[in-house]
Amino acid sequence: GNFEALWHEFDSYYALFEVRNIDWDSLYSVYRPRVHDGSTDAELYEAMTGLLSHLQDEHVRLYAEGFPRFSSGSDKDWLLFSDSDSDSFYEDREAMINTALYHYMDSIYVSAKEFDLPGGFSEYGKISPDYTNLKIGYILVSHFSLTDPPKAYYNAAIKSFRDCDGIIIDIRVNRGGSTGTSDALLHRFADKDRGYISDRYRNGPGHGDFSAADIDSMHPTDNAIDDIPLAVLTSRFTASAGEDFTLGMMVLPMATVMGDTTVGIFGSVVKKVLPNGWEFTLSPNLSMSIAGVCYEGIGIPPEISVVASRTEVDAGRDAVIDMAIELLESAAR
Repeated sequence: GNFEALWHEFDSYYALFEVRNIDWDSLYSVYRPRVHDGSTDAELYEAMTGLLSHLQDEHVRLYAEGFPRFSSGSDKDWLLFSDSDSDSFYEDREAMINTALYHYMDSIYVSAKEFDLPGGFSEYGKISPDYTNLKIGYILVSHFSLTDPPKAYYNAAIKSFRDCDGIIIDIRVNRGGSTGTSDALLHRFADKDRGYISDRYRNGPGHGDFSAADIDSMHPTDNAIDDIPLAVLTSRFTASAGEDFTLGMMVLPMATVMGDTTVGIFGSVVKKVLPNGWEFTLSPNLSMSIAGVCYEGIGIPPEISVVASRTEVDAGRDAVIDMAIELLESAAR
């Protein structure tokens, strides 16, 4: 009964079967025979995770008491650097952040902790004169997982960037979070009201039954910076709300997305509960760019492709930041 409930909930509400090329009925015929009334919890967990693994969608998760949290698609071999390995993400992440903050940033930068926000959320400041003769702002946003948008922090960052010749927005290690938190930053760079994401929701029994498109738009704040070139840095770990933010940046005339292709997981996340108390999540909507392009499962390619190496980063150089500086200097000229 629990397996049936899981399968039917996805069959009725999951929005991404067609774009991810999933034959859900065929998967049922493979995994349903693996469970019966006498199955153990371990056998049920194995059948459910086996079924969900085919989706390769990190927004699909299973929370089963007594078992590891399962995330579909989390076994992909994505690398932050050109010379990384699949087990080094957390070490690579710290190396990238340390090089950005302690080499490229000026001696004084502002941490989100100074605004009573979680440590590691974000830092901002200016690029050191050792790397450029211009005034280039830099903001690293490691995630968007805040309950409330940090308006005061964003406003302070924008105020400090007002005299800059260009701004680097680094979301290479941003795994997403709340679109309210990502949108609040996006609006502060908007030049006018602009649609940037089209959402359609499952509304019928067919896997292709969707509502009419609902357009997400950006709206400039009173203090928005809309006349300074922007370099937006992405990677194979930029995901979810980080990708929504990237789609917004793509429609701004002053912004250039550079780095590596993003993860490719969009849409909202709904949590549901099985009869035995286990919980799971799914995405009920299909998101596309305002131009009608669906990046689900494939990721957003950068306009300028550049990937740093761990060897160079450990030595204090980051090819992605270097390219961003070069881009902004060229725009200033």
